This record gives sequence, C-alpha cells and structure tokens, in this order.
Amino acid sequence: MLFFSQSFLFVFLPIVLAGALFLSRIRDALLVVPWLAVASAVFYVQDGWRHGLLLALSIVVNWVVGAALMQARGNPRLARAIFIAGVVFDVGLLAIFKYLDFLIRTTNDLTGWHGAAFEIALPVGISFYTFTQIAYISDVYLKRHDHEPFIPYVLFVTFFPHLIAGPIIHHKEMMPQFHARRRISLFSDEMAQGWLLFAIGLFKKLVLADTLALFADRGFADKAVLGVGDGWLTSLSYTFQLYFDFSGYADMAVGLALMFGILLPFNFNSPYKALNVQDFWRRWHMTLSRWLRDYLYIPLGGNRKTEARTLGNLFIVFLVGGLWHGAAWTFVIWGAMHGAAIVVHRLWVQAGMRMMPAFALPLTFLFVNAAWVPFRAESGATAANILSAMAGAAASPDPMTLFATDGQWLIALLMLCGAIVWTLPNSQTLVLGGRWRIGWVSGVATGLAVFLALIRAGGGETSPFLYFNF
Repeated sequence: MLFFSQSFLFVFLPIVLAGALFLSRIRDALLVVPWLAVASAVFYVQDGWRHGLLLALSIVVNWVVGAALMQARGNPRLARAIFIAGVVFDVGLLAIFKYLDFLIRTTNDLTGWHGAAFEIALPVGISFYTFTQIAYISDVYLKRHDHEPFIPYVLFVTFFPHLIAGPIIHHKEMMPQFHARRRISLFSDEMAQGWLLFAIGLFKKLVLADTLALFADRGFADKAVLGVGDGWLTSLSYTFQLYFDFSGYADMAVGLALMFGILLPFNFNSPYKALNVQDFWRRWHMTLSRWLRDYLYIPLGGNRKTEARTLGNLFIVFLVGGLWHGAAWTFVIWGAMHGAAIVVHRLWVQAGMRMMPAFALPLTFLFVNAAWVPFRAESGATAANILSAMAGAAASPDPMTLFATDGQWLIALLMLCGAIVWTLPNSQTLVLGGRWRIGWVSGVATGLAVFLALIRAGGGETSPFLYFNF
C-alpha cells in the first residue's frame, strides 16, 4: 500500500489513527501497541498475502532465536551456535528471494550453463526487515538489551511507517517509545509536525520526483547514441528524482510515526550538500550506513588492523551495500565506485590534504551524479552509453535530440530542484528543529502541499517509491 494512494489516505490512515487516539485514552494506552501491530500487518498484506506469510515466518523465527539467546546466556558456545543459525536463516531467506535468480543468470553467463531462473518476485521490504532483525538478534547475543515480548517485537519489525523502505531501526531507539504508553492527541505539536512533514514528503514525491521520472525514464530507455546535453539531462533528472523520492519517503515515514507519538531515526540529511564521499554517506540513507558500520565493518575488523586491511574492509562494506540495493552487476559497479572513492578519500585525508568547500561540494556532487548512472541503468551498456555521452566521448553530433522539444522546461525544473537542495534547510530539521513554528502558516502550507500533490496524482503518472525495489 502506497502512502499516497487513496486507500491509504482516506481509509487506512483515518481508521488506524482514530483507533489509536481512542485506545490511548483507555487502559493506560495498553492496547495501542497491539492495535498498531495488527494495523501494520494489514498494511503489509495489501501487497500480497504470500509475502505476508514470509514476513510472519521471518518474525517468528527471529523472535524464537532471541528467546533462545536469552536462555543460553550462561552458555557462550550454545549462544554462538544459536546466533549463527539465526543469521544464516536471515541471510538465506534474503539470498533465496533476492539473489537466487541473479546467481543462476551469472552462472549461466560465466559457464554456458542453461539453468532456468525461478523468476521469484521480490517481497516488498525484505531487505529492510531482514537487516532490522539481524541487528536485533545481534544485540541480544551481545547482551546490549534483553529479548522483548512477542507483540511489541512484532510492532518493532512491522510498524508501517518504516516497514517498506526504512529507516532500519534499532531496539534501543524504538522499544522505550513503544513501552511508554503515551497518550496521543489530535491537537498536539507532534500531530501538527507529523502532518506537515507528511505533506512536504507528499509534495516532494508526487510533484517533483514523479515529474522528473518522466525525463529520467526516457533517457535511460533510449538506445540511440545520446548527445552531451541529453546525457547530462538524463543523469541529473535521475539524480534529483531519487533525491526527492527518497527524501519524500523519509519525511512521510517520520511524519506518520509522529502522528502516533513515535519518533523514527532520521534517515536523510541533505546529502547533496556533502563535501566528500564520507560526508555523503553520513547524510544519505543514514541508518543503512550505521548498520553496515556496526554489523559488518566493525566485525570485519574495522580500522583495528593494518591500514591495508582497513581499506579492504571499507571496500567490502560498499560492495555489500551495492548488492543490498539490488541483485545486478550494475549495483555492484555502483558499490565499487563508492568503495573506491571512500578509499581515495581516506588516503587523501591521511596525506594531510584538504579541499576548499567551494570545490569539494561540486566535485562530490559530480561524482555522486555519475555513480547514479549505473545504479539506475538496466545494463552496463546503457550506463556506458550515458556516461560516454556526458563525457562527450561517443556522443551524437547534436548535443540535444532526445530533449529537443522540452529541454528548456527540464532545465528550469532542474534549476528549481537545485535551489531547493542547496539553499533550503533539511525539512526534518526545519520542522522538528524549531525553525518553523507550528501555526496557521504551517497549516496553510500543509493543505497547499497536499492539494498540489493530489492534483498531480490525479492528473499524471505516479510510481511506487524507488526504494520499494531494494
């Protein structure tokens, strides 16, 4: 179910919110957690009951693993065996449903074998709820927290604002909020902030991202030799489409959670303002970066070994991060590009070199923009076609043929997006950081943003959030 669908906006959300408001006023808000858990399950199964069964299996197995780890705390060898079994189950589930067909096709290409792919549909959100639960059982195993009762655990995994596309949450930041049993008020600042953030995210997704998608999709689908202008307009269209699509989801997720008195961790902090690649990954998909650091980079040895080992660990982490986003070599290439860039950045810093922000910001953005090309492309050939066009190496003599009729409109739209990205504060900081006072102005802005978004949704093509594919 999409956050901007009519069934969500006019049926699901009003019913769930009304139920939570009512239940938070009786029995010391004891029933809010099970109510939200049931609602989140209903939210998920709208995309297919089979995927709902898979999610239920994953939850039950990981909850049982957590309970077994608690019982085995006096026996380190048994606890380690249980933990490894839990991780193998989670990784195996992800491998079967996300990577099996990719492995079969790769084997076919490398060996000439003709194995038939299973064509398994990717369950929505499997990467997110799998990583969330690996972190949970890891923390129980490492005694960072105790195991949770079943119903709060179900809500921890399935809470619908974050279930489909993140953020990837930690026990310590969510469970205390679920146990607090706070009363929810329709007229609280949290409710107003939640609606404002949700409206901003709705505008970003439907008005900006989905409009840019029309141009990006055209450029990436074109098989002809592109001109220089076509190449750059294609790449920039996708770069800003992904930005507003993902930041729109992040705003909507945080906003929805706030309506229920829950604060999700920030997952997006103006990443195109980054001054280097490391800074970019501290701002883009922040909870994934945190997960990769805590549950992959540090267990690999982090920076505690030799410098060569540290650089290798960094590169491996970004390769895994690339594969996490999708089962295709284009994602591996994207991960390798960022891994190589982070290694170069580390060597640059160690050499004592610095770069002025006026040069660092555009250089970082140009790299990120170029790296998004293989990330989006259906094949390496498509990525090479666009990148070579951008470089002018194999471009059409005419700099702009694909966007000849609407190139000026697209350039104006991209300039508007750039102005928003580089001159305005991050929306979550703006709303939750006290920089925007809740009042009639924010109310009008909320209504206007929702109105424009719904007009756009009713009059043009819309698409699921891009991170639904990952």
